[in-house]
Amino acid sequence: MKKINIFGVLIILILVAWGILSHGFKENPLDPFYPFIIQDKTANENLKDGTISIKYPVTKSAVLNQAISDFITTQETDFKNNISGLSDISNATGSLDINYKSYVSDRIVSLNFDINSDTGGAHGNLNTITFNYDKVLDKMLAIKDIFVAQSNYLAQLSSLAKPLIKSKLAQSQFQDETWLEEGAGAKEENYQRFVFTKDGLTFFFDPYQVAPYAAGSQEITLPYQTLASLLRPEYSQLKF
Repeated sequence: MKKINIFGVLIILILVAWGILSHGFKENPLDPFYPFIIQDKTANENLKDGTISIKYPVTKSAVLNQAISDFITTQETDFKNNISGLSDISNATGSLDINYKSYVSDRIVSLNFDINSDTGGAHGNLNTITFNYDKVLDKMLAIKDIFVAQSNYLAQLSSLAKPLIKSKLAQSQFQDETWLEEGAGAKEENYQRFVFTKDGLTFFFDPYQVAPYAAGSQEITLPYQTLASLLRPEYSQLKF
């Protein structure tokens, strides 16, 4: 029988442990969802009145794939309707560009799509759409699904978010208290664009929501420890 090289085994264990600690969660090959994002697909069109360039993921979840497909179809349809006849009227063309980022944890997969569209107006439009999918429940999550019932989470989110946004806008001289109160107040529609990241919950605010268009999009991240008393337990200690 060959002798086991104990020193070699220890080295391997140390390297594995270091990899886990330094790189965090890695998708488990034994997980039926592995790999969760199967491939990226593109949808490109050159139309008479504009161009379309879209990148989106194909995943292991039929539920999430359907949500993405519905979103892409709506964006394409609305864009084509909005630019119909544009080249004849203004001798210009429009454009629709959509890209995405993904955040995969042991339980949640978050996607945020950046939408940049030009339909012939004074300036282009910048928007963000997010999707949050729970692999365990096989369902899409809305903002109300991730917080403890009766936690008054919207008021808490608003009180945490407004100072952060205010500080950012003060640096760019676009601060407006009325705009901020309306766009970051304790209303569900103000906090519907969010993703789970390794640093916390990130919220997106489109142009015109909390400041003028010139201020651009705004985003803030609230650490999980700050939201610990509000988040449902299964969403407060995700591994990325």
